[in-house]
Amino acid sequence: MNTRLNITDIKNAGFEHVRLGQVDAALFGYYVAFTLYSICSFIELTTFYEVFGVDRQEVIKFCQIIILFLLLFKFVSQRASFSGWLLALAVVLIGYKSWRSSGENWFFWLCLFVVCSDKVRIRTLAAISLSVISMLFVLTVTCCELGLIENRLFVRSGEMRFAYGFKHPNYLGFYLMAICIFFSTLRFGANPLPDIVLILVTFLINIFVVGSRSSAIMSLAQIPLLLVFDYCKAQRSRNIARFSLLLMVLVAIAGSLAVMVVYSPSIPALRQLNTLLSNRFSLAHSYYSMQPLTLFGSDFSGHAPIYWELGKPTNFIVDNAFCHILLRYGIIPSIFFFGGVLALMVVLIRKQTWNSLIFGLTLMLLFGIGETLGARVDCNIFLVAFGPALLFSDKSVFESDAC
Repeated sequence: MNTRLNITDIKNAGFEHVRLGQVDAALFGYYVAFTLYSICSFIELTTFYEVFGVDRQEVIKFCQIIILFLLLFKFVSQRASFSGWLLALAVVLIGYKSWRSSGENWFFWLCLFVVCSDKVRIRTLAAISLSVISMLFVLTVTCCELGLIENRLFVRSGEMRFAYGFKHPNYLGFYLMAICIFFSTLRFGANPLPDIVLILVTFLINIFVVGSRSSAIMSLAQIPLLLVFDYCKAQRSRNIARFSLLLMVLVAIAGSLAVMVVYSPSIPALRQLNTLLSNRFSLAHSYYSMQPLTLFGSDFSGHAPIYWELGKPTNFIVDNAFCHILLRYGIIPSIFFFGGVLALMVVLIRKQTWNSLIFGLTLMLLFGIGETLGARVDCNIFLVAFGPALLFSDKSVFESDAC
């Protein structure tokens, strides 16, 4: 039996881009850049103020320089239409402008990773994220227990909440939930029982140890979603489920923005919703009322602080991801973000996508109701699919679970 493979065999197998060359190196560089960015983003949410004796911010700045060079190499190595190139440049420039106006940079980094995402696989990003989060999570909690880093104490309605090495208990709760989502992404299509067991364990930790209600609720929401994907085999049932999930995301986004605008404690339903979400909508409405919406965002530093945490004033705190984007980054970036979500959903429906992409995207965007992390690329890796949806000709990320 002849077991030798020639170039024609490789091309026919669909692996013509896997070769020693520019594209291969550029794609690998993208994954290295994403790994570095994930590590930096994780560390920023902990009380590791130094890394190997060097100030944390200096280490992050050095890593960001490396990330920029790797993404630039990936960007110039890609193929896109003329209109695709123009749109990509516009997205990057808008992201940069909003960064300079708002003083916050994670939307800019989302733009960079999206415009460099040609041929990037969601499954690979999930493997990277699961590895980075798992290792750093254990390291953070261990160092906290050993007294090497600060263990912050928060009080909510008389309840004491420890952050175990994170800046806030909600970040710890989120990463527990993220581990479950990335674990399910890598196992997508397999028996969901191990996933459900892991989800229940993290749910109990979030409720009884961390006190992160939003992460606990979203953890439970993952279970019926897993069962839906496991149960729906017929195309008709998948069409109904797909449309329902994407409609939920649109309602979450539109509803969040609407509640931010019209919120009033005199409306019982809104008051109860606000209480359930720990005053997230009352804060969003307060910042919305402070000043008119801007084109490219604002840092709100010109206003008196209305929120204090651990005795320190904070100029801007809006945990709903969609309200945060509109208020902090401005109208133009919001149009691109929400337009990208809508365009991606249209592609998902038209291509009858039924894979880990729609599973993870739905969960993470719904999580955006309670946390901004639902719109950050280091956490919501599924947002990189904006690139294949809008800029590039390679649409394989939508057509199979090998993504």
